[in-house]
Amino acid sequence: MPVSDGDKYSDWEVLMMDFVVLLKQVPKPKEMRVTAEGTLDRASAPSQINQDCQHALEMALSMKDTYGGRVVVVSMGPPNFQMSHITAMERGVDETVLLSDRKLGGSDTWATGYALSGTLKHIGYSSERNDWVVMGGRQTTDGDTAHVPSQVAENLGIPQVTLVETCEIVDDSVKVRRIVEGGSMDLSMPLPCMLSIAPTAAPLRGRNMKAAVAVKKHVTKDQRGKDTFKEGAPIFRLLSADDVELEGPKIGLAGSPTIVAAAPKVEKASRDLQVTDTNGLIGIVEGWQ
Repeated sequence: MPVSDGDKYSDWEVLMMDFVVLLKQVPKPKEMRVTAEGTLDRASAPSQINQDCQHALEMALSMKDTYGGRVVVVSMGPPNFQMSHITAMERGVDETVLLSDRKLGGSDTWATGYALSGTLKHIGYSSERNDWVVMGGRQTTDGDTAHVPSQVAENLGIPQVTLVETCEIVDDSVKVRRIVEGGSMDLSMPLPCMLSIAPTAAPLRGRNMKAAVAVKKHVTKDQRGKDTFKEGAPIFRLLSADDVELEGPKIGLAGSPTIVAAAPKVEKASRDLQVTDTNGLIGIVEGWQ
């Protein structure tokens, strides 16, 4: 598997590996809306790449910088998730895959883990291969369960380690440092494996102009003026539940054992702010939020 390239990677072997990133696009925190069914309205709310997923994306891009190989982004969500895929491509991602189907609407973490693992299997990743590693964020701002990476790993039959801050490839294993209460822990994981990247890992880099120019020729605007991939773009694959051969009873609301009891509306709290100094009360700022 390794090949030699002493000019660019003088201190490392260049690996023909895929660094797969599970990336989620989430509504901006102040823009979250809940449907009548108790699920998040992902199609209309302004959204962005989930913060923890950005750390996973940066980790994968850094591994590619060090060792070579490819970075592949895989997501599940509505078509507008392509916006985040385009952002990822502008940072240096090589290929993106989006599983998008109305049948998946309302999927909880169990159904999402099943669907994402099925997608990974469909595009060729399996526990029998040792030339890939999958990375995800610790959790998402719209769910905060931290369940999906573990469920993807379980469905694929591969090991997982959480809260990873650094990693390196050594032979057929990944050596990682993960944060624990009061310190850190060094572990060696066999390939393939699932890494949940800690929010204390490196932040996502800015746009790579060379990559952005290359991506631009594959991008157009949809009816709402949003960026979307052109039909047949070789760097992007759009898959349906039928393409991946997912079992109907295991996806969407029907395949989700989680029950939303209530989704109360949260009102902003407002109070007066008292400003003081050593001499006592100076004044009151009304309506501070």
